[in-house]
Order: sequence, then structure tokens, then C-alpha cells
Amino acid sequence: MYNYQKAIIWSVDKKSNIDPSELPAIEDLELATEKTFLLGHIVAKANAWLSYFEHDQDNEHLIKALQTFTLADKLVDVLRSESTEYQSKLFWREKGASLYTKAVEVCFLLTKPEEAFYFMERNKALLLLEDVTAEQAKEITQLPRQIIQREYELKQAILLAETKLTNSNVQSKDSIGLLKSKVFLHKEQFIRFTDSLSNSFPEYARLKKKEAILSYTDFKKKYISDDEVVLQYILNDKQGYGLLTTEKHTQFFKLQNALDLNQNIIKLYENLTNLRLNRDEISAYNQFSHNIFKQLVPEQVYNDLKGKKLTIIPDYILQQIPFESFVVENTPAKFFIEDTEIRYAYSMSYLDAKAHILRTPKKELYAVAPIQFASLGLPSLIFSGAEIEEVQKIF
Repeated sequence: MYNYQKAIIWSVDKKSNIDPSELPAIEDLELATEKTFLLGHIVAKANAWLSYFEHDQDNEHLIKALQTFTLADKLVDVLRSESTEYQSKLFWREKGASLYTKAVEVCFLLTKPEEAFYFMERNKALLLLEDVTAEQAKEITQLPRQIIQREYELKQAILLAETKLTNSNVQSKDSIGLLKSKVFLHKEQFIRFTDSLSNSFPEYARLKKKEAILSYTDFKKKYISDDEVVLQYILNDKQGYGLLTTEKHTQFFKLQNALDLNQNIIKLYENLTNLRLNRDEISAYNQFSHNIFKQLVPEQVYNDLKGKKLTIIPDYILQQIPFESFVVENTPAKFFIEDTEIRYAYSMSYLDAKAHILRTPKKELYAVAPIQFASLGLPSLIFSGAEIEEVQKIF
């Protein structure tokens, strides 16, 4: 733990004392030059606290881990807003796996579902923001070259000021304070510049802006009722968790054997899209689907969502599977769609943000009717075209 703390402190201020039980303030982290490496050090320290808990089952270690993950999450926003480098979606997916899934694990061990909701939403928001890179945002909005250059210069000024502070050999508090004030001055200039973009180039500002996370209180108030529930997942190759929120209570559960679960979901998807299964293969598929369903939706969770309008927030490989097709009972086969009215969302924060966007579509209906399936050796759906024509008359 000492070495993790040493790596963090040396990234911020080599003159500070090294106390493994302490964390630097986010304002101090903002002064660091190599924030990407610093983020890795902080996440590593958080994981170390989690390992300490696994060794001695002391909840104080979990509390320290949660505080450390929370600080890492704040640094992510600083890193994204100030970085002059392009970071790939793969980079953020790996960071999300190491940061947010582990943070949810700590929340599970501490029985803190509200905090877990936040980290699940942050995991999705981080990836969503990377769907549009900085360069794509500039191209989409046709940002003037002089504005692009000004943004780069302001970010570069921050980096140079931070580097000068980090490499400085001055000892007096006044001299150090002067160097720090220059860093904050450049940051204030960048913030004012960013604010001005919101007025002059609102679309670019929107694409670049930090995704607002819906508070747990607002989430329950807006989207949870007696007949509406939400089931969220966070999953990677090694671990996964689910969170069911109903009007009366929440159920926070761990997905067992995540590695096997992921492999089985791939196999299930292959069978689901196989249109040539015989009777015995269908029977085996139903049992296989039922077994996976029980892993993803434990019995008590299933009992709490039956007969409800269910919003599912899938994650990772779960985004490839239609939950409606899961077999919930196998003798005879009964499907999940028979129990619930299902809809999907990328995240609750994203769903809420979209609800505030004023839409004025030119058309009221968009309909698609595949008719010919000769390439699959299947008969034509000759009435599907006629059905759309009849619907069109209504609109």
C-alpha cells in the first residue's frame, strides 16, 4: 500500500509526506501532468484496499476502497476535459472494467445499492461520451479553425504550467503557491472559453459535455412506480452484478461464474439465430436458456418483476440477447415476454436526457416489412407488406 501511495504522491507533489491512509484532494490531482498514469495508480490503490478486505474481512478497508474509487472517478472527468490526446473506446472500456465494476463490487460488499446505481450509470456515460471523439465533434459541428487552435493552446498552457510546477526545485511556499496559481489561472481561462462555446457553438459543447448522471432520488421518482421496475447490469469478463429497483425495495445481486456465463451467452445467441433446430435441439435449447435465465434473474428478482413494465439496462455481451426470448419455465416452455412488458435503455441517465430533447419529426411512422427470405430457404411473408400499407392509411 505504501508504494501505491508513493506513486500517487510523487505524481502530484514529491515533497508531501507519504501516508497510505490519506488521499490527495482532487484540486491537487488537477496539478499533475501524467493524469492517465495517476489514474492507474489510484485504481490500483483502491483494488489493494479491496484485497486487504478479502484477507481480513475488515469493512474499514472497503470504506477506504470506495473513497479511493470515488476519487478516481472525479479524476476521469478532469482527464477527459483537459487532455490533448485521443483516447480510444477500448482504453475507456478497460478503465471502466477496472474502475466501475470494481467500485460496484465494493458497493455490493457494503450493501450500498444507491452508490452502485451511480457507478453503473457512470460506466455507461463514460463509454457513451467516447462514441463521439473530440475530432469527430469538431468535424460534425464544423468548428472554425481558429476556435480549434484556441482550445488546443489553452489545454497546452495548462499542461506546460503543470509540468513546470512538477519539475520545479523551488522550496519556499510562496514560490510553490505562485506556480500553483498560474496553473489555476490557465484552468479558469479554459473554463471561461468552454462556457463561451456553449453560447457560440452549442452543438459542439453538447457533444463534448460531461454526461449528467441522474440522481438515485430522481430516478426512483421519475421511472419507478407500482407497475414499473428497472433491472440494471454491469458485466465484464471476470465479474458482474445486477440491480433491480422496485417501488418498495431494491435487490442487489452478484452474477455467479461470470466467465462461464459469458461463454454460455455466446452459445445461446448462436442457437437463438439458428433457424434449423430440430425438435430435440429445441428442447435442449429451452433448458439451456432456462439455466442462463436463472443466473441473470434469480428467483426472488423474478418474483418481484413478474407482471410489471420492465426496463432493462444490459451491459457488455448482454446487449446482444433479447431477454424476451429467455425460457422462464421449461415444462412446457414459457417465455419471459409472457410475464413482462419489456423495454431497453442504454442507461437511465441517457434515457432521461433524451426525454428533454424536443423532437419535431417530419414523418409520424417508419415501418419496415421484410417479405422475401429465399436466401434462407424460408417461405415469403406475403401479408407483411399489406399490413404496412393498411397501417399507412391510418397515418
